[in-house]
Amino acid sequence: MFQKATRMYSNLLCNMGGGDSPQQAKLGGYGCLLTPDHVITANHCLTAALREHSFPVALTGNALRKAMLIWRSEEYDVCVLHLQEVLHSFPALNNPQVYPTDFERPAELGNIVGYLSAFHRADESGEENRYTFFSCAPISFLASRGCHGPRFALASGFIESGVSGSPVFLPCGAFVGVVVQSQEIPITCHDSTVQRVRFPVFSAIRPVAADIRHAIAR
Repeated sequence: MFQKATRMYSNLLCNMGGGDSPQQAKLGGYGCLLTPDHVITANHCLTAALREHSFPVALTGNALRKAMLIWRSEEYDVCVLHLQEVLHSFPALNNPQVYPTDFERPAELGNIVGYLSAFHRADESGEENRYTFFSCAPISFLASRGCHGPRFALASGFIESGVSGSPVFLPCGAFVGVVVQSQEIPITCHDSTVQRVRFPVFSAIRPVAADIRHAIAR
């Protein structure tokens, strides 16, 4: 059901971070390419990067590039960056041919959405590796509103911390949101032990779709 959309977004997924020179950069959080030169991510990822570094960076499938903020919404915790000079280039891991064009689909309770995340797992030698994975879950409940734009929880999904900025999408490939936080809930097991399960929360982008289109059309 999600094969085509997952293939597209896997090619568009990038790592966000900050830098102080072409030789020094630190990554944290995710983003998604909207065009070859524009990326959308969680605004708090950008804020955190600029708190410690001089400029934002994005690691795409073939380059580490300096970026410039061109639009942000603190209410929805999303922002769009324009990718600029190449700081380092690499052999292409992917070559995106298709980009999201539909930002107007509503995020509604009961919709099954897909998202990309990461988890850490140690191999036989004990070395920890990071893996990108796809998951899908129904939109379970409205996690918050009021001073924030609508944020929806995927309570049957799984996520590790540090993956804000990941794209959330429908099976048709429509881009419906950006992961902006995670929440934990306690689960009581049969033996009465309590485990904590972390699930993703995303910000719906339909209310700011026109602003996003305007930003990438500049």
